[in-house]
Amino acid sequence: CRTCGVENDGAAAPIRCVACGALLPVHPKVSPFALLGVARPRFGLDARELERGWLERSRQVHPDRFASKGEVERRCAAEQVAALNDAKRAVYDPYDRARWLGEHAGVEPAPQPQEWLLEIMELRERADAGAAERARVLEETRARFALLLAELHRALAPLDEQAGGYQAASPPLR
Repeated sequence: CRTCGVENDGAAAPIRCVACGALLPVHPKVSPFALLGVARPRFGLDARELERGWLERSRQVHPDRFASKGEVERRCAAEQVAALNDAKRAVYDPYDRARWLGEHAGVEPAPQPQEWLLEIMELRERADAGAAERARVLEETRARFALLLAELHRALAPLDEQAGGYQAASPPLR
């Protein structure tokens, strides 16, 4: 802590110093899950849980609450809000969350098959054919994403349940 010198656990993404209550800067290596108040990174999260964590923490550090404070506190509040918004963007969408978890567990993303690009182009052409066809393409795409999401849940559930899970493969904070 810049005010009292007490060391705070950066991995827990504290907002205030445990000793004096001063607003803390965001640790540069803290996970977006910790920033959003999620105890440990995992794929199987409810979007409402992430939203709740984001709202609760955003209210605590909203820059308007620190408008009459000193420059350091105003800057810390702005950094905290920016980090919270970045954290939400990084893990709110389940596909982005899976990508983040994979990257931080050391999994190299597989290259996308060339057929996918062709298929996307064909879907766009179909969608441009008119409102009725656009609606069919949208419905097909939603159904396909639902299947992919269910597949992701099945594939990642064992790691979510494993002791240490993704954290075992993540670099420690220093």
